[in-house]
Amino acid sequence: MLIDSGASLTLINSNLSNRLPYHIRQRVEYQTGNLQLHLADKSSLQVQNSLLLTITIANQTKTHRVHVVPNLWRPCIIGNDFIQKFNLQVDGGEQQVYFKDPNTKKLGFVKFDPTSRRRKRVHFACK
Repeated sequence: MLIDSGASLTLINSNLSNRLPYHIRQRVEYQTGNLQLHLADKSSLQVQNSLLLTITIANQTKTHRVHVVPNLWRPCIIGNDFIQKFNLQVDGGEQQVYFKDPNTKKLGFVKFDPTSRRRKRVHFACK
């Protein structure tokens, strides 16, 4: 998973999409027309479809529309649409992400340790 404030949309690759439970994959919305994403290097990616997923980060679950891109190099890219909608805070100094509550208190967070071989998990809770 990559958190990318430079990415306009939240994306998953088709490998992750295909591993979702059948009842989630049945709710997929196919694109009408050609939706292409244009990258900074001027290349483009074709969006296959989109669907609503529940995404859990730092013990908090949010429902959000994700777009499926067949050959995306990461299983998931959390984009600026998700970051802004849910006020996801990225603290580079502390190497953690968390959702900020209206009272400006930090809620649960995920801390990333670049020296650790264990990966922190972000769950796609599909109900």
